[in-house]
Amino acid sequence: MDQKELVDAVQTLTRSVDDLSRRFDATEKLIDRIEKQRRGLLSTRIALGAVVLLVIAGGVLFARQQSTIRELRAVQDRTSTEILCPLYQFLALSLRVNPPNPTASAEQIELRTSAATAIAAGLEKLGCA
Repeated sequence: MDQKELVDAVQTLTRSVDDLSRRFDATEKLIDRIEKQRRGLLSTRIALGAVVLLVIAGGVLFARQQSTIRELRAVQDRTSTEILCPLYQFLALSLRVNPPNPTASAEQIELRTSAATAIAAGLEKLGCA
């Protein structure tokens, strides 16, 4: 091999090495981008998992809230029928049985009338028989 062929071979080899080096750099950048995307995908999966867990927790809390509301309504109904109705009926009966005091002032008569109206409205609102 003469010197010119040797120089051409070295230049060809140098170009090949440069080309391989550029390809390696491009491949390395591509691998780095893929790795970043993989980490981003992992973060997205973790966030999605957290969102799913929060939705499930929200559903459980909503179901418990609805159950508590039903229990509260049941207690209110029972309170109305077992406590408030007899109390209002007793007060209404007391107003009917005990006539107003003949010496009562106008203010006392007005208070008695107001109380009777409130008691009647309470009986009606509670649905007491």
